[in-house]
Amino acid sequence: MAAKLIVFVSSIVHLFIIFFIQSTNSTHVNVITYGAKPDGKTDSTQSFLEAWRAACSSGQASSTILIPKGRYLIMAVEFGGPCRNRITVQINGTIVAPSDNYRGLGKSKHWILFRKVDNLSVKGGHLDAKGAAFWACRKSRQNCPAGAKSIIFSWANNIKIRDLTSINSQVGSSGTRNLLISNIKCGPGHGVSIGSLARKLQ
Repeated sequence: MAAKLIVFVSSIVHLFIIFFIQSTNSTHVNVITYGAKPDGKTDSTQSFLEAWRAACSSGQASSTILIPKGRYLIMAVEFGGPCRNRITVQINGTIVAPSDNYRGLGKSKHWILFRKVDNLSVKGGHLDAKGAAFWACRKSRQNCPAGAKSIIFSWANNIKIRDLTSINSQVGSSGTRNLLISNIKCGPGHGVSIGSLARKLQ
């Protein structure tokens, strides 16, 4: 009985050590900590950028950027690399574009841009680009801007997108390798656009 107890305790200690090592090798960054407001009205662009810089520059093996439940307004933004580690963007809420999307963002050609970032995962949540007015403009054949893709991965490798719902927007990539997309929802809009598809298969 004593021998079994020793083995059991030893196993628990071993699991704790593994968990502790894994925990100390990862960083968790919450956008609310950096001032983001989940009200869908306050501009949280700078808060998102500060959270990204903290995660990207972390010396840990991996970083997770947490976007809690709520609605977060952000303008056209670029999250640049290279970063020092693997990054996961965990979206539990909704990221929303400004209401003048089709005039403001439409001229910028992108809303959310990840450039020169490798080993990135984007999981869950919603992107609300508020593009209904843009598509109405296009349908009426008025003088409309070119439009902005909701999320672009440019010169990025080993990208994973999972469980992401995109509303009235596009999802695009350019100069990107090893892009895995699973269980995403798009529309109305162009859905998924992948540049240079299978140009170089490795």
